[in-house]
Parts: sequence; structure tokens; C-alpha cells
Amino acid sequence: MSKHSPKHMATKSKVKESTRGRHLTEKVEIAKNNMTLEKTRIIFKGLIPIILILIIAIGGTIAFLMTQNSVENSFVLGQVKPEIKENFNSANKVKEDVYVKNSGNVPIFVRTAIIINWKDKEGRVLDLPPAKDVDYSISFSTSTNWIKSQDGYYYYKNALDVNDDTDILIEECIQTREYEDRTLEVNIIVQGIQAEPTNAVEEAWGVNVVTNCISLGGE
Repeated sequence: MSKHSPKHMATKSKVKESTRGRHLTEKVEIAKNNMTLEKTRIIFKGLIPIILILIIAIGGTIAFLMTQNSVENSFVLGQVKPEIKENFNSANKVKEDVYVKNSGNVPIFVRTAIIINWKDKEGRVLDLPPAKDVDYSISFSTSTNWIKSQDGYYYYKNALDVNDDTDILIEECIQTREYEDRTLEVNIIVQGIQAEPTNAVEEAWGVNVVTNCISLGGE
């Protein structure tokens, strides 16, 4: 009897045909996938110029908007800087022509306080106050722009613009009596406050401001 019967040969033939069919199907699928990839490459290549154009267009729009919306602002802080100006003759112990200068960068109102006391040789302030017209003499200017308040301050009525000066406040202050253990000290203390807004000076100093001029109660 033959080793390969007709039945066995038929089965073997069917297996070969099945295998060939499966290989053919796989080749068809591979071909389809390759075609899909090729189409995707073609489409992507076609989109690249469009994408680049969009990117450039968006970038240009952003740069334009940033340029148009960019505003550079410089802020300068207000400086209130009143300065006492005077002539002082230390040899003769005379203080003359005392006034105030606005050395800041904004208009201001000013007021001054005058403190006169004795100092000993070590520079310590003595409790004994000097007597006016006995130990010293002081003469004020006749300017009506300086007004003395009950609180002891001398107020300058007008707001001072930048680099402006007040009228002279003290024409002369001189020590008229000599002591071996003490010397006369005359201190002029000045305060300044920004002229605008006017309610700032009114609240801080308890004065009224009318047409850019200080007025005290009862005036």
C-alpha cells in the first residue's frame, strides 16, 4: 500500500492552499497600510507650508499687539525738602537774614519753630531759659506773609513753588550778655508738607487753606 493515499494527499493540498491564501491576505494588508502611510506623508507635506504661514502670522500678530500695548511710564517720587537759609557770624554771635527755601521737587507749605536755650561747655542743654532782651535780642521782618500761631509756630501763608524762597523771617538774633559757663543756642526748626491736596495740610496742621494760602483760625 502506498505511503501517501489519495485522501492524505488531498488534505495536504488543502493546507498548502490555506497557507498561500493567508500569505496573500497579509500581503494585501501590508500594501494597504503602506498606501495609507504614503497618503499621510503627502497630506502632511502639503500642510507644512500652511502651518508655517499660520505660525508666522500668529507670531507677527503677537509682536504687533505687544508693541502697540507697551507703554513706558516713569514715576518720580515727590520730595518735600524745606531748607533753612541764614547768615551766621560766629565771632560776633549774630544770626541774620533767616528764611526758608523749597529745595524739593513739589510745591509745599512751610512752618518754623524758634528754640532758644543755653548750653554748657559740654554741649548739654540747660534748664534755665535765656531771657529775651536781657540775654539776647531778636528782630523779625515786617513781612505779612509770616504769621505766628498760638501753637508757637510761624506759618508762611503762601505755597512755595520748587526753588522758591520765603520772605525773611528773622532779620537778626544776637547774644547780648556773656557768661563764662554757657553759650546761647538759637535753633530754627522747619517743617514742610506737600501743598496738594490742600486737605493734607489742613488735617496735619489744623489750618485752613483758601486760594492756595494758609489762614489761621480767627483771621
